[in-house]
Amino acid sequence: MVIFNDYGISFDEFVQHNIGDVNYRYVFWGDRELDNFLDKEYGVGFELPLIALEKLLHLTDKADVYAMRHIMTHTFFLLCMFAGYVLALKLYKNQLVAIATFLMLVLSPRIYAHSFINTKDIPSLSAVVLCLFAAYNAFNKKTIGAYLLLGIVCGFAVGLRLMNMIIAAPVIGYLVLDIIYTIKTPKAALKHFISLLLFFIVGCLVMYISWPALWRDVYNDIFIFYEHLSKFRWLGDVLLNGDVIPAYMLPWYYIPLWFTITVPIYWQLLCIIGIVMALVLFIKRPIGIFDSITVRMHLMFVFCFIAPVGAVIYLKAVLYDDWRHLYFIYPAFVFLVAFAINELLKTKLKTIVLTLFALQLYLVLFFFIKFHPNQNVYFNELIPHSKDYLMNHYELDYWQHSYRQGLLWVAENSKKDKVHINAGKIVLERNVACLAPSIRERFVITDNDTLVDYYLETFRTTAYKYKQEESTHEIVVLGSPILRIKKMK
Repeated sequence: MVIFNDYGISFDEFVQHNIGDVNYRYVFWGDRELDNFLDKEYGVGFELPLIALEKLLHLTDKADVYAMRHIMTHTFFLLCMFAGYVLALKLYKNQLVAIATFLMLVLSPRIYAHSFINTKDIPSLSAVVLCLFAAYNAFNKKTIGAYLLLGIVCGFAVGLRLMNMIIAAPVIGYLVLDIIYTIKTPKAALKHFISLLLFFIVGCLVMYISWPALWRDVYNDIFIFYEHLSKFRWLGDVLLNGDVIPAYMLPWYYIPLWFTITVPIYWQLLCIIGIVMALVLFIKRPIGIFDSITVRMHLMFVFCFIAPVGAVIYLKAVLYDDWRHLYFIYPAFVFLVAFAINELLKTKLKTIVLTLFALQLYLVLFFFIKFHPNQNVYFNELIPHSKDYLMNHYELDYWQHSYRQGLLWVAENSKKDKVHINAGKIVLERNVACLAPSIRERFVITDNDTLVDYYLETFRTTAYKYKQEESTHEIVVLGSPILRIKKMK
């Protein structure tokens, strides 16, 4: 938590703050800007509380506002990941497996960095963990109250990211099966039917409440928003395998490739084993889908991991920025890994499994420490880390939070009271605005090239303006520069 101030302001943070602010003014002040607001299709179940807290604490300086947002986003992430630890402990009755689950949930490098600077995808991922925990509770207790709670949590998750509705599919499916299974016992069947009805109604109600843009015409707007989000209005390019490609023309393997090269390799191998084990468990005893919480949960994990990927491929969704739009599949992935570990620990392979896990964890932590706070540029060993390879083949710090590090370097190394830096970089300017006042006041943003003292730029898809030999300072991660600074005079 003490490292929250190491992370800069990312591209979408001002956008997300504005979304929350517009919705806050609509809810509490009756402001009608939301009616024609371009980004109204985003749920604000997390943004509204952040804006409310900002108002409650009377935060006005941008540095204070975004420090609070980073702290709260990371805190919510950690609390939800702890719920994941508790779920693993309940599922596997093994403290070691539960700890391993928590470590994997928290220490995925890209997701960890985003847990400070991303109030869009990380709360969505975190809410999925809560949904899985509530689902276990409901499947275990089979009470109306448990399904009511599950409906509340799922409604909140869908209100954060519409595609989280995919979690509801196995829940509804299992309840339908319960009704069929107990059809000859009317009292039990009625109980399951009421649970299904309440789960659906309460889920929809919570989604509706947490999404003010739906209040005017929920029936039409929900489908309009779904269409907008699946075919998002982003016309930029992505860098993939060395090719610059428009986001609306991505190959089908975009998400599978990014996942494969940015998640620790050993965990991926264990996930494959976990999927096979879960399917074998079901095939050996199909009736377990009715009476085994182990079968139900692990089939749900398989579904929640694979189905969203299949959906975006089928829908040809507009995607960009690695696989962050699908970060919410990561918890299901981790629980499949945990399942594989739990089962393999019961075999003669126990020592090998634990040794390899420790080795993978060491490699991840080594990267964490060496390249802090740029964990968002993690790539695993499946692709080369040679000089400039990643820069020539993939996007690096696409949200540009490393500008903060560059600005602090300039402030430390320049002896001028007023330091002129280049204009035209909106995220750079936002990072200046969020520096401590004593540092912020030293910077002057200018579009007059003759006045610029330092030129700062990050890399996404186009080459740096100045070559490496011309640069004064670089931030290099895994052999490739993610930020370059040139002293102009």
